Amino acid sequence: MYRYPPDFGGFSAGVHYAWDQESWGGSVRVESPSSIRYEGGISGCDEHFRWELASMVGHHWHLPYEEAEGGMPLSLERRENPLGRVVNVEDGLDSKYRIQGGQVCQIERRFKDLRFSINIQQRDFTEDGRTLPIHFSVVYWSVDGGRLVRTDIYRDGYKKIEGIYIPLSRRIITADDSGSTTRQILFRDHRLLGEGAGRKAG
Repeated sequence: MYRYPPDFGGFSAGVHYAWDQESWGGSVRVESPSSIRYEGGISGCDEHFRWELASMVGHHWHLPYEEAEGGMPLSLERRENPLGRVVNVEDGLDSKYRIQGGQVCQIERRFKDLRFSINIQQRDFTEDGRTLPIHFSVVYWSVDGGRLVRTDIYRDGYKKIEGIYIPLSRRIITADDSGSTTRQILFRDHRLLGEGAGRKAG
């Protein structure tokens, strides 16, 4: 999967955030997944907005393989299904990666009282063959009883700036017992931070 280079310093951008019929605008400065500063009035949506933005950059932030899954015990299951074979990761979250054709097609994890499955439907490829998931779903079940809790359907977009793929958009359609809702994040006027400060793509 695509990750940012080790010296990536983050980015700043204008942002438009919509939740069904409501929308807000502002600007954001991202220096790391845990350092996100936002200016604008998104009020009660602030927690969700920061969660999604931290997820968008956090899954691509530089992290050597040896410090991630490569540093944990792995085991390969013999049986497979149409999405490939399972690699079990002993990470305390009961993580499973289903691999097919050298690509991760499905990720399963357990967190607190939920189990979830990330299913990748479509991806883009960078020039060096790494992948950017652009269409995927996340399905949640309760650990006790296995009840289906909700499904999130994602569509992501990226913008290439000075060879670095920066978030351009994210749309999330959520379906649960209360109905469905749609949220969208759109970025514009990106600027790279750190060594890339001053370089801009509109």
